Amino acid sequence: THAQLLAGVDAAKAAAGGVIEQGGRYQLLSRTSVLLGVIAAVVVLAEFVGRTLSWGNLRKMQFWQLPLFAVAFMAQSLSAQVAFHPLMQWCAWAWPISLVVFFWSLQRQDKDGLCSPSRMRAKLGTGFGLWLLSWEAAWRFADAQYYWVLGMGLAAVGISAALFYITKTREQGAPANTNTNTNTNAAKRFSNSALADIGFVWGTIIWMVGGFGLFSLSANAGTSLQIISANLLFTTFTAAVLVLFGRVLEWGLMRRSHILLVTVQLFSMLNLLTIQGGHPLAPEFWLAWLVSVAVMVGIAWLQSRDGSRNAAQSAHGIALYISWFVLASLLWETDWNAGYRNLTRTWELAMYGGLLLAAMVGLKAYFGERLNTYNADGAGDANASMFYTGLLLPVFMLLFLGSLYSHFKADGSAPPLPYLPILNPIDIAHLAWFGLSYMLAKCLLSPLNSAPSSTANSSNVLLYAMAANAFLWINAVAARTVHQYVGIPFEYHALLNSAALQTVMSLLWTATAWVLMAAARRLVKRVLWMLGGALLALVVAKLFFHDLASVETIWKIVLFLGVGGALVVIGYVSPMPPSSKDAVDSLEK
Repeated sequence: THAQLLAGVDAAKAAAGGVIEQGGRYQLLSRTSVLLGVIAAVVVLAEFVGRTLSWGNLRKMQFWQLPLFAVAFMAQSLSAQVAFHPLMQWCAWAWPISLVVFFWSLQRQDKDGLCSPSRMRAKLGTGFGLWLLSWEAAWRFADAQYYWVLGMGLAAVGISAALFYITKTREQGAPANTNTNTNTNAAKRFSNSALADIGFVWGTIIWMVGGFGLFSLSANAGTSLQIISANLLFTTFTAAVLVLFGRVLEWGLMRRSHILLVTVQLFSMLNLLTIQGGHPLAPEFWLAWLVSVAVMVGIAWLQSRDGSRNAAQSAHGIALYISWFVLASLLWETDWNAGYRNLTRTWELAMYGGLLLAAMVGLKAYFGERLNTYNADGAGDANASMFYTGLLLPVFMLLFLGSLYSHFKADGSAPPLPYLPILNPIDIAHLAWFGLSYMLAKCLLSPLNSAPSSTANSSNVLLYAMAANAFLWINAVAARTVHQYVGIPFEYHALLNSAALQTVMSLLWTATAWVLMAAARRLVKRVLWMLGGALLALVVAKLFFHDLASVETIWKIVLFLGVGGALVVIGYVSPMPPSSKDAVDSLEK
């Protein structure tokens, strides 16, 4: 029976091929389209007749469609006397009709349980169709027919969404308990959903490729910044529409289309790096940057309203990403403005610090209460925990490293402002950072004190780092002051050999030791008092081994009078505090 039907197909193809274009370079192409049409008609006829007569072998004529597809494609490729692409001439109708008939008959046979390997044929048919359409899209793209490419992508996304919706509707309308084969139903659901997902991914890629060609390669393409901006706006619009439709359809894959926007955002910023004078808030780019950020914030807000755990985690991840994206963009913009306006290093570092401080203030204001519930055992608000480890601590470390860098590179010059110790941009930024860091440490360390001792001790590293940096900052203030008022160059060797700076540092270290020992006496912290004593010992060693040999006589007199007087006063008002046990005993008595 199959042999007779195939012979009839060949005879019909030959007869029709003789009618359509007897000669010319499209003759073989026309015969190919006729072959596809006749095959589709035979499959439809066999499907209807076979199902009516319950004739399974007749319905299995559909098995021959895939091999004949390959034969037809090879026959079509032989007509490459002209520029070849699959949907040329009559084949523009023949191929879509043939593929629709293939999947239509496959669905009917799958529903009737006629063919067990239907999933394999569905995968092969899907692969062949995507290969065919990809070839066509590539040809249209190379021929600058970008609207065609966009239309193919949009059609694929629309058909995939319709297939997903139909499949979901049938599943919701199906009875809860039936006597049908569970494995067969699961296989059908897998086949339909997988087909919809594959079609959606392919259509989205083709749509994006078409948009890239339209905005980047067309004759009307503008400057490099305009091209990057147009592509980012196009992607933003695409992601927003897909996420909204995915929310309506309850289609998880479509709702994750923000990944597309994230990719293009990062790619756009990398392209911006290659453009001379490019920066995030450039006149031709700022609008696209702002709209993309606003859409990402809106997507995170929509995800957070869903209530499910996966959606909440996705929203938190988007919020974490967009926070870093905005912060990095603004740091980049600050760097560009500092170079464009020829600002001094002091102004530049102060602007960086101000931006990072603003980020910390915002995070502390929003997550302050939630951070109080965070601890190292994982309890508390998971959202606050993620932002603490993924954003707040890294921002703190950036501020810390920037502060260390400023101690050696910022000389305090901030024209048109005059230099005043402490009351200058870089030192004011440091004071704000120390205050905010102390508040953050207090917020984080108070609940951690109830955690295991190892966790609490490791968390105190934050306070120790702050204290060490504060000591370095005091010395940096002294170095900047000497540089500004005495005229010593702000260089390591020049400052190290400056008698004025060495005198100021010795007195400053003595005063710091006095403050530490007085605080230790008041807080009954013997370790703190010993730290102050060690600093005093360092000052005395510096006096005898360095200052006596390199400092002028007048500075020696100032040093010995100042340090000696401070030692006498410290010994009188701040003796070593008792140990905690002795303090408790005296309190009981």
